[in-house]
Amino acid sequence: MSSTEPTLSQQYVTVEWMNRELGVPLEQLEPVDGSDDTTQAIEDWHYWLER
Repeated sequence: MSSTEPTLSQQYVTVEWMNRELGVPLEQLEPVDGSDDTTQAIEDWHYWLER
């Protein structure tokens, strides 16, 4: 795959922080007091990135 093609690690999510919305790479997220579903989704994403 060429470096110009999108990869799974380039997925972004929108998060709210200090009354602002930011686009954050999903691979950089770590759950803090997240629901069980949120924590599981992030752990699953990290698992697939490492494969």
